[in-house]
This record gives sequence, C-alpha cells and structure tokens, in this order.
Amino acid sequence: MFLLPLKRLASAVQLRQRTHFECNRDVSPPIDGIIYWTAPLGDAMKIVPVIKSSDLQRSLHFYTEVLDFQRKWPGHENREMANGVVELIRDGAELQLSRHAGDGVFGSVTRVFVDDVDERYAIFRTRGLDTTQRPESPIHTGPVDQTWGLREFAVTDPDGNNLCFCTPKR
Repeated sequence: MFLLPLKRLASAVQLRQRTHFECNRDVSPPIDGIIYWTAPLGDAMKIVPVIKSSDLQRSLHFYTEVLDFQRKWPGHENREMANGVVELIRDGAELQLSRHAGDGVFGSVTRVFVDDVDERYAIFRTRGLDTTQRPESPIHTGPVDQTWGLREFAVTDPDGNNLCFCTPKR
C-alpha cells in the first residue's frame, strides 16, 4: 500500500461529499490536514522524477532548506551519498537527486501541482528563494497567470534544473 495525496480537506466525510474519486477504495483519516487515497501498489502507478545533480550536498541544501523537502530515509545519509542518489519527500510527493551520468540531464523541467501557488511562493521566499537569478523570465520572479489556465512560478536549482509550481487558475 502507499498513500496518494488527494486534497487538503477537513475530513474524509467532506471528501466523499465532494468527489467520486474513491472508486470503491478507502481514504485515510486526515494526516496533517491532507486526505489520502490508499491504494494497493498493484492498482496505481507512482512516477518519481530523477533530477541531475553535480554536487549532492549543494542540491540537498537547496531542496531541503529552501524548498522544504525532507530525506525519505533519515539516518542513511552516508549510504545515500556513497550510492550517489538521495531520495526526498514532501506532502506525499517524491523525487530523487542523482549524480549518476545516465540519470537525467541538466536543465530539465519538472511540473509540481500544488493547492496554492501564491502561498508556496511566499513560503519559499521566506526560506531564502532567490528570484533575481532569471529576471528575463517572469515566472522566475513570481506567480503568473498563464493563458493555458494555470497560475505558476518556477525555481531553478543550483544545477540549472527547473521546478515549475502550478495550480489551476480560479
């Protein structure tokens, strides 16, 4: 089993009233205010992006201190560094930082859908997000309403990889 985040709601009852997404499966009690759909691994697929890193320590600092990810396997730092892959989690999402030659390319883009882009942007700014590195790119300086129906902003990690945080426009 794994937990797939559905929506930040007050209770599972609210979830049942608002959506038919359950598909005869159960939802968890709220965990930190988030309702999760529980699914056997055979019924769902989880995609984990691998983000290329030239310096795992530097990338780890950016992703944990600025973007507020946490290590998936605390206490295994030495093994992760020796293996060249660090697994990170946040709010049910997961990603891997890798220094291996065949894992990803520098400059990649990963879309991250969140409940509130403006709130996430404000949090990242208070955690030290530098928005002056790409002044030619409006989405790197703050949330922007896009013509394709998303409100989004982007951050660039120390290796030039981009995470584009998105939410549907209201």
